[in-house]
Amino acid sequence: MTRLLLAATLGALLCSPASADDASLIGRWTGDYKTDEGIEREAEFIVTESGATWTGKPKGSAGRQNPCFNRAFAVLIEGEPDGALSLWVKASQALPLCKDLRLQLTRVSPTRLEGRFKSGAPVWLDRR
Repeated sequence: MTRLLLAATLGALLCSPASADDASLIGRWTGDYKTDEGIEREAEFIVTESGATWTGKPKGSAGRQNPCFNRAFAVLIEGEPDGALSLWVKASQALPLCKDLRLQLTRVSPTRLEGRFKSGAPVWLDRR
């Protein structure tokens, strides 16, 4: 019983939506990324004290009817030992036909995050 309680507590601490270490991330970040197919998209990443969201947006008219765009999805932020951030955009939990996204980000300046999706596609975000 004690082990189960300890495991649940550690799991909650390690997998919280945004931790105290992420306090410097709090704010609105916007930028660009490419899909696995090479299509350019816009992104909005918002981090608050209570959690984080990711909104993908189409560029131009392609994809405007896609229900997975222009919708804020919850994000799980995990810090890596090397200082990088691992993000899990939980799109499928909100809308089953949308796919989850996983990406790694590194802070290259106080106002810039750069990284890659699990597929290798690049992403960059600037604080607004």
